[in-house]
Amino acid sequence: MAFGTQSVIISNGIQAGPSFALAQGLFVSVVSPATAVSSASLRLTAGPPDQIEIGPSTTPHATVIGFGATVPVGGTGNQVVIGTAATTADTQDDVVIGHGAATGAVNAGNGSVAIGVSAAVGGAGSNAGGGVAIGNAALANNGVAIGQGATCLTGQVAVGFGAVAVTFGIAVGGSATASFGGGHGLGSIAIGRSASANESTDIAIGTGNGGTAGGGGGNIVLASGIGGSGAQGHDSILIGSSSNNGGAALPASATAAGVFSTVIGGNSQAQHSGARLLGRGLTSTAANQTLIGGTDDPAATVIFGNGATAAIPQNVIVGVTGGSGANVPGASHTIAGGQSTGNVGGGSIIFQTSPAGGAGSGVNALVTALTIDSTGLATFAFAPFLTATSPTGAVVLTLTNGPTAAAAGPPQVYVQVKNGTHTYAIPAWQVA
Repeated sequence: MAFGTQSVIISNGIQAGPSFALAQGLFVSVVSPATAVSSASLRLTAGPPDQIEIGPSTTPHATVIGFGATVPVGGTGNQVVIGTAATTADTQDDVVIGHGAATGAVNAGNGSVAIGVSAAVGGAGSNAGGGVAIGNAALANNGVAIGQGATCLTGQVAVGFGAVAVTFGIAVGGSATASFGGGHGLGSIAIGRSASANESTDIAIGTGNGGTAGGGGGNIVLASGIGGSGAQGHDSILIGSSSNNGGAALPASATAAGVFSTVIGGNSQAQHSGARLLGRGLTSTAANQTLIGGTDDPAATVIFGNGATAAIPQNVIVGVTGGSGANVPGASHTIAGGQSTGNVGGGSIIFQTSPAGGAGSGVNALVTALTIDSTGLATFAFAPFLTATSPTGAVVLTLTNGPTAAAAGPPQVYVQVKNGTHTYAIPAWQVA
């Protein structure tokens, strides 16, 4: 049936006025007169306050379905609003689907998408902005929020149950947070359940309770398990469950709280600047300290080269920094045993070698060649040899604080000195 500008009310299958019965199907076409300015419209209403509208004439090309669903009066259209109390305050190109779903302030979020019960895009004042919100109670302002309760406030992306992204942050995972209470968090990334990146350029990746990156920003945290990992300093790298560079028990001297530190291992804490920790259960005690091992898995053996054994073992030089430029000395190299406490001596310095064994592929055992203890006593396991660095070189022994007079009697021991292919014996006497 075509009706120009006439209104037709259908109630219980009977047309008001001349009555007629409805067939199984109903086709209604509404045609505006040639002089009409607005587009044709169709309004199906059950009477106030509940009503269903499809394409109201005040908003061209709009589709509005649901009790209390609305679009702006006089808007430019191209909107889809479906759901009880669904609404959009924008003037064009929005899609709003869900009970109570809404898009925000006029002209703030044109082209926004809100799908889900109470999903919202944009708003008034500081909440103005467009975006995409998908999920019950999802909120997006200038970003994308996907997931129940996901929130993106001037962020990039928030994906996951309760995920929050603020100020160009990216949060992916349940309760993941890329934000900061002071409105910072610029460019931070949080990935994983409960992962939290709280400062500029932080990256936090973790599961379980996730990891937390804060302090001055620039941290990278990879963690998992209960407790996660935490960064209170800045520009640090943390890998491992419950690792952190800072904490409630920071010593008074650790004012930098682990700045520029690196921690790899669970339950380890870099409490000082420039600390590097590799292992579980480690805690730094000084700045620029490197710790390897841990209370749970101590580093009993450290081998450099190309493995514990190899067909062609690699020679290794363990050195320290040399000078650069004119007349610059190199750094000293200190080899130290473990420090002691109280009235006992510290650990010894032990040098070991592997003497030749029988023919075959078996690995020969290490034996101690020289031990230097905490009193300065050097003990050789066998007769020592001093060898010149070249066949023509000379070996010079300098004795200090030695006896002023020759000792009487025959020598008690001979010290062997090798020079190239020659071996010399130097007599020695006991003087004390």
